[in-house]
Amino acid sequence: QRNLGNLLKESGRHLEAATALRAAIALDPKFVEAYINLGVVLTTLREHGEAEKIFRRALALDPANVAALRNLIVIYSMAERSEDALALVDRLIRARGETADDLRDRGHMLQTLGRLDEAEQSYKRALTLDPSHGAAHEALAKLGWRRSNGDFLRPLTVAIDRIPDNAELAMIKGKILTQAGRFDEAVAARINAET
Repeated sequence: QRNLGNLLKESGRHLEAATALRAAIALDPKFVEAYINLGVVLTTLREHGEAEKIFRRALALDPANVAALRNLIVIYSMAERSEDALALVDRLIRARGETADDLRDRGHMLQTLGRLDEAEQSYKRALTLDPSHGAAHEALAKLGWRRSNGDFLRPLTVAIDRIPDNAELAMIKGKILTQAGRFDEAVAARINAET
């Protein structure tokens, strides 16, 4: 049952996978990975309330389980439970230390809650850890644009200058310039990304 549930999940047979994973949990109630896999299956089946309960059971067994925390963050984000998602991101950071991805997620939650100064600091901290983190650059630039900061592209431009072979950053700049209605600059940025 342990492997069967995961194999069924991987092959897209989600209802059968849920049954097999529940059987695996019945055989071994401390099998954390079965809870994680069942939670993922239930999320795929859009049974978010049940998935939340399953991920919480996994965390009861292993309070610092990264997979359970990340999946609960996704569920809370989809349900627009930003305070709950932020609390879990902070818990995840306490459990494993800061990562650029976690700090970017923290910034998103803070921005959703209207805590823009804290969101900006979170994105900047993510970029301190990983200067080429495209999603953090994009989020920081969009936040600056949202706040009508005329220099909102500066951190991204500096990163492109420092890491000239990173086409992703140039594409992000082009995308943001397009959204800002600065089409000539957007075309130039995208051409730069392709060369």
